Amino acid sequence: MKRPVYKIFNFIYQIIILWGLFIANIFNELIVPKNTSDAGKLCIKTAALLFEATILLLIVYGINQAVLSDTENKNNQKEIANQTAKRQIIVTVCFIIFVVYASFKDVIL
Repeated sequence: MKRPVYKIFNFIYQIIILWGLFIANIFNELIVPKNTSDAGKLCIKTAALLFEATILLLIVYGINQAVLSDTENKNNQKEIANQTAKRQIIVTVCFIIFVVYASFKDVIL
């Protein structure tokens, strides 16, 4: 892939996604009822983070499709966007696992 600007913007998008999920994890305490058990809080916060990550990744995927729309080969455009999306999903899921583990390590272990 000979698009350094594309790579730089996707790196910036990934940082924004991770920052957004970190902030969302802090504010997800507001949606969890006070009388919920620790295991319930773990499930609710994890589901909320996955939902938020899905929305952010879909937005980035749409941006990537728009940026790559000027390429002459439509199959190549989809392949590049799909590869980028797979990498971003892997990084985002690893970050979610890390955040959930850091928040609930005493419940998980």
